[in-house]
Amino acid sequence: MNSAIKKQNLSNLVIFLLVGLLFLNPINNVIALTSSEIVEEKRKQEEKLAQTESEIARLNSEIAGYSSDVNIAQASIPELENQIKKIEALIEVNKLEIEQTQRKKELTKLKKEETELLRRESVKSSYFDWRIDVAEISTLFVSEFDNKMSEFFSTAVVNKTSKDIIELAQTIDNLESDIQKYNKENEDLKKQNSDLEYKKNEVMARIAYLNSIIAGNNSSIGNLQSEVKTLQSNISFLSEQQRVAEERERQLLENDDGGESGPGNSFDTSDGTVPFAIFGRGRDLYQGHGVGLSQWGAHGFALNGFDYNYILRFYYTGVDLSGGYEGATVNVDGYGAINIEDYVAGQEEIAGRACGSAEQALARPDKYVVDNPNSMWDCWPEEAIKAFAITYRTYGYFYRGFLYRDGRSQVYNGTGYTRWAADETRGIVITYGGAPIEALYSSDNNQGFGTANNDTRFQSYSGAGTPYPYLRSVNDNSMATRTAYTDFTYRTGNYDISHINSMIDFGVSRPDIVGGLSGYLAGLKNTIGNQAASFIVERDPSNRADRVKFMGYNGSTAYLGGYWFKYLWNEWSYAIGANDYLYSQTYFFQSI
Repeated sequence: MNSAIKKQNLSNLVIFLLVGLLFLNPINNVIALTSSEIVEEKRKQEEKLAQTESEIARLNSEIAGYSSDVNIAQASIPELENQIKKIEALIEVNKLEIEQTQRKKELTKLKKEETELLRRESVKSSYFDWRIDVAEISTLFVSEFDNKMSEFFSTAVVNKTSKDIIELAQTIDNLESDIQKYNKENEDLKKQNSDLEYKKNEVMARIAYLNSIIAGNNSSIGNLQSEVKTLQSNISFLSEQQRVAEERERQLLENDDGGESGPGNSFDTSDGTVPFAIFGRGRDLYQGHGVGLSQWGAHGFALNGFDYNYILRFYYTGVDLSGGYEGATVNVDGYGAINIEDYVAGQEEIAGRACGSAEQALARPDKYVVDNPNSMWDCWPEEAIKAFAITYRTYGYFYRGFLYRDGRSQVYNGTGYTRWAADETRGIVITYGGAPIEALYSSDNNQGFGTANNDTRFQSYSGAGTPYPYLRSVNDNSMATRTAYTDFTYRTGNYDISHINSMIDFGVSRPDIVGGLSGYLAGLKNTIGNQAASFIVERDPSNRADRVKFMGYNGSTAYLGGYWFKYLWNEWSYAIGANDYLYSQTYFFQSI
C-alpha cells in the first residue's frame, strides 16, 4: 500500500490544483508587476482560493440535502396534483348544482308569479261571483227565512273563496321561502367554489415551488458535477506531477542506504541566517504516506486486546460503522464487476489468516494458523485483519467505479484468504456524516509522533490542502508495532541560506524535472524579492513539515508545501552531486 495512494487521493488534491495552476500562467506577466502589486494580487488570489474552497465545501455538504429535497418534492407533487383534480371535480359539481339550483329558483319564481296571478283572479272572480250570487239569491228568497238562507249561502261562498285565496297565499309564501333557500344555496356554493379555487391556487403554488426546488437543485447538482469534472480533469495534471515526483524519489532513494544517521529529534527550526543541518525520522518510501489507518498500528492495537471497532474509531476521527453495503458492486481492473464482499475476500495487503491455537487451526483452517514466531506475515491478530476487511470494503466502495488490482489502489488477487473476515464484517463500512469515507491507510504511519493530517501529505505547491475531519493526526506511539523504519533517523551535511536560494533557483530553471512546481517557484521568488532572507517550518501535530514559510528581504512572505520542499531538496541534492537526501516529511532544521 506504500505506493497505492497516488491514485487514491484525487479528491484531496482539488485545492492543490487551484493554487498550482495559478502559477502556471506565463511568468512574464508576473515579473512585470511591482512588489506591492504582487502582494496585493497574492492577497486577492488567496481570497479567491478561500472562496472557491468554501463554495466547494458548501456544495459538497448540501448535495445530500439537494437529493432529499428533490425526493420529497417529487413524492409530493403527484399527491398535490391529485388534490387539484379532486378540487376541480368538486368545483365542476358545484357549478352544476348552482345551475340546477338557479333553474329551480327560476321555475319557483314563475310558479309564484303564476300563483299570485291566480290569487288575484280568484279574488276578483270570487267577488263578482259573490255579487252575482247575492243578487240572484235575493230574487229567489223574499221571505225572512229566505233572507237568512241567502246570508248562509253567501257566507259559505265567501268562506270557500277565502280558503282558496289563503291557500294560494300560503303557496306563494312557500315558494318565496324556496327562492330564498335557493339563493342561499347558490351563495354557499359560490363561496365554496371560491374557497376551492383558493385552495387550488395554493396547491398549484406549492407544486410550482417544489418544481423550482427540483430545478434549482438539479441545476446546483449539474453545476457541481460540471465543476467536479473540470477539476478532476485539471487535477489529473497535478496528481501526475506528484506521481512523477514520487517515482523520481523512488529512483533516487530506493538504493540509498540512508546516509549519515543523526539524532533526528530536534524540534528547532533555523531562521535561515546561520548554518544548519537537517535531521529527520522515518522513511516514507517504505512506510507509506502516513495518513489514516496504519497497518502496523492496527497490528499493535490488536495485540494489546483492542477490537476492530476501537481501532477504526481511533485512526479515523469521528466516524461511525454502518452496515448494508454487502450488495455493492466494484469494478476491478482485469476482473470487471464483482461483488464487494468477493473483493474484500480477495485482498492481500496483510496476512489473511488469524493467529490461533492448534485447536482453532484444526477446527477452522480457513481462518486460523498457528503462529510461526520467525515470521511476521504468516498470521496477524484477528481484530487487525477484521479492521482491514472493513477498510478494504470502505475504500473499495468509495472508488467502486474503477480500482486497480495493485498498489495504485489495493492489492487484489482473488485468492479469498480473507473470506472469513469479509463474512464476519459483512456489509460494514466506515462512514462520516452518513457517507462512506475515503479510507486511506498505509504501512507504518508512525515516525515517532503519530499519523499525519491528510492535507500535510496531499497538498498544493503552497502547502494548501482540503482537511478531511476524519483524517486528522493521531498519536499511536504507545500501541503501534515498531518497524525497521519507525525509528530510522538521518542527518544531512551543513548548509546555509545560500543553498536554499540555490535550490529554489534550480527549481525555477528545471521545469523538465520538477514540472509545474517550476512555475510556482518563479512566482515565489518574485514575491519575496528574488532571494529568501530566512525561513520557518510549520508543522502538523505529527511533527511532519506542513509548510515552509520563506521571508524575503523586501518583507514579503511566501510558502512552499512541506512535501514539495522535500521533493525539491532531493532533486537539487542529486543534481549537484551531494546525494544528501531527506527521507521523510518529518525533518527538522538545527543550527550548528
